[in-house]
Amino acid sequence: IHINSKRGVTPLRVRIKTDPLNKLIYAGKGFKISDKAGTLHIGADALSSTPDVREKLERFTRLTAQINYTNQVLLADKPLDMSAKLSATASVNNVKSDELIDENDEFYRSDYLRTMLSINGKWLINTPFVSSIEILGSADITSDIISRHKMVLSSMGPSSMPISTTAGENEGIFLPVKYYSDYKIENIPLYFFVQTNLNSSFSTGEAFDHYLLYGAELKSNKNIGRGSIVDPTRPPYPGDNTFIRPRPNYTIPAIVNGALYVEDRAILDISNSLKANMRLGLRATHMFNLPQEYALSRKVMIEPRLQGGLTLKSRTNSDNTVSNTFRIGYGEENKLPTLDMLYPDKLYRDFIVLNAYYQQPDRDYLLVNTYIHTPLNTSLTENKNRKFEIGWDFQYKDLETSLSAFYEEYNGGFSYFPEYYPVAFTRYLKPKHPVTGKPTKDDYEPEYYRDFSIFPVVRNSAKTTKRGIEYRIKSPYIKPINTTIELNGAYYLTVYTKGIPVMYRPEVKEFGQKYPYVGIYQGDTHIYQSRLNTNIWINTHIKRFGLIFTNFIQVVWFSKLRNGNEESVLPSHYLDLDGNIHQVDQEEIATTTGIFRYLRRERSELYYRTETKPVSIFINLKASKEFGKHIKLSFFIDNLIDINPHYKAADKTTEREWAIPFFGAELTVNIL
Repeated sequence: IHINSKRGVTPLRVRIKTDPLNKLIYAGKGFKISDKAGTLHIGADALSSTPDVREKLERFTRLTAQINYTNQVLLADKPLDMSAKLSATASVNNVKSDELIDENDEFYRSDYLRTMLSINGKWLINTPFVSSIEILGSADITSDIISRHKMVLSSMGPSSMPISTTAGENEGIFLPVKYYSDYKIENIPLYFFVQTNLNSSFSTGEAFDHYLLYGAELKSNKNIGRGSIVDPTRPPYPGDNTFIRPRPNYTIPAIVNGALYVEDRAILDISNSLKANMRLGLRATHMFNLPQEYALSRKVMIEPRLQGGLTLKSRTNSDNTVSNTFRIGYGEENKLPTLDMLYPDKLYRDFIVLNAYYQQPDRDYLLVNTYIHTPLNTSLTENKNRKFEIGWDFQYKDLETSLSAFYEEYNGGFSYFPEYYPVAFTRYLKPKHPVTGKPTKDDYEPEYYRDFSIFPVVRNSAKTTKRGIEYRIKSPYIKPINTTIELNGAYYLTVYTKGIPVMYRPEVKEFGQKYPYVGIYQGDTHIYQSRLNTNIWINTHIKRFGLIFTNFIQVVWFSKLRNGNEESVLPSHYLDLDGNIHQVDQEEIATTTGIFRYLRRERSELYYRTETKPVSIFINLKASKEFGKHIKLSFFIDNLIDINPHYKAADKTTEREWAIPFFGAELTVNIL
């Protein structure tokens, strides 16, 4: 998303917008400092938002201010365009409350401050080899801090709480039934970006022109905050043991990505009525600051892009021009893993091996066996996206039509998979004799216990295939009704796939014990989804009365979803409690008796049934009234008309989607 901030000389503009969930007021003006000093645009706004009226803690009010400076000077007798923007966003009314916080004498504070600085300079040197040099840079730092004094009340009696950060047997604590927890979450993300672009133009013939763009960029992301700050003996969420073992954010390395790129845009004038154009680009990306054992630390990812078009123009008997453009394109893009994928937190699995609670602090004793696992996958690579597209564009007077067909494929998508690991330890459940003092392990009969623990690991396992047709029609201006109409839409067929071996443990018991095997399945999981929709914009401007009407109509003709049957019913291997992987005896596991019968992952017919949603229609309306040249008042209603028929879901239940009407008003004032 590219956002162009207001800049240059502009009149004072005041904008007020209100709806049931948001209130906004904005004021901004641009003025000239002097003929040589450039221009300055200053703007500020205030926003009060309530994402959910039932959740008072989600309400926020923020103030934003922005200064945008622009100027043009001569450097070595060549024009240099400069701009710099400084903006800041801060929250106000940071102390929040609701009925529960007041009742429990709690405290909740949320502080947010974001500061951004960007600079841009473009030097038009117009030499035989380089036309211009452009340098862009930006820095962004945000402070997002939540502080809370929270009451924790257990309805199930005292909770057992593991607090150790080392593996093996460690003593835990028993939490009070009621206590206050003081904790803080501190996030301070810091972002840097710098880019250099050079432009050149040259010809390789009388009618063959080239426009060359090449450059480099570097960007960095790091969180310098402390993350979660909590007392492990008074956790705010006792059921979430990972919350009390946080890792400071500032210890996580920064993500640093660099890239080199070049693009040639060539135009060939074959004749007065025939023109060809082509874009050929190449981008090379590398992730810096990664440990050497990471696969991505040694990779340079190449992204080629190619686009070609042929435009044929002809004149009609009325001397109007008809233009037909036929185009084709291919491109690749790499999506890179995020910080939590590259540097995941440690995972703790706690098993209580001795629980002696007497309601006497000098006798209470809790012993926990902790397993620690770092779900790091150093073999992670990029998620590669490939897209092929062909299209046709037609233009006659103000009538424009466009039709495109595409095929897009994502390979190596990031997805978390649960992996089972055997665990074994000694637990102490049955006392050897009556215990009068503080118990120890020697007071109990030892019992050897084995089980599986689950640790999710991210892998390049997901694949998405999308094919479809996109269309667009824009009508000429219809004078009798002062209206233009634009229609666009698409048909999509998408297949989502997960392809690596899946581990599954049946939730059954044999002789009072948990199932002792985990199946390993090779088949892929497929989800098929298709959809056809049409969007219609009807824009009417009656200048005589200063009225503007904008109607938006969305029609979803159908939407289908079904699960594929490509996944394997029978496992290829299974894992036992000793950590050994065995190949499956297909004859033994296919029988309906025996312990291995539970490893059959048979689905019911309902699971594969297609769910089809019928046609649905949404209509939004916006009406504006212009009072002279300086004032405009608008009213809008979203979901004014909502047609969503009932339909039968895959499980034969009757369903219907609901949309809530949403309305608001907006006032814009321009003062010279």
